[in-house]
Amino acid sequence: MGGGALLARTLYDRSAGPLVSTGGKYDFAIEGGGYFTVRKPGSEQMLYTRCGSFQVGEDQVLRTADGEYEVLDVAGERIEIEDPEENLGLRLRVVEFAPGTRMNAAGGARYLFEGPGTMVAGEGRIRQGVVEQTTVSAIGQMVEMIEALRAYEANANMIRSQSETLGRAVNEIARPSR
Repeated sequence: MGGGALLARTLYDRSAGPLVSTGGKYDFAIEGGGYFTVRKPGSEQMLYTRCGSFQVGEDQVLRTADGEYEVLDVAGERIEIEDPEENLGLRLRVVEFAPGTRMNAAGGARYLFEGPGTMVAGEGRIRQGVVEQTTVSAIGQMVEMIEALRAYEANANMIRSQSETLGRAVNEIARPSR
């Protein structure tokens, strides 16, 4: 016998995606390794993201595109926009994690560092007016979904066949002769 469901842990591809020029004043990308540091207002918990599409809130604070998180500077403080012409790339806090460092998904392309592992200042080059695209291949994901569907169908057919065989054994073979 055999065949059945197997639970596997979720793996995240932390490699850099292709960069695309947007010309946006508050769009940033990291060339090389590293993550931007963000924090929910009123919280001390920091999250990390490679998604550098930012906006300025009504309070003149640099925020993530969804407006939920404040973007932090190199000192770990929220970035307040005083001069719209300032080169913000020099103020953004970018950190890197050693290979194998455990990071948990927090949703919205953000990660939570929970250790063990090490966090250091990021070495990546920050580019303004550019964003990083996803590393996910839609076609590759569709192929994997089709493969999973076929494996599911094969398992369902095997279970149906075993059930029919067991039914015949109980109803026909084990029947006393008359």
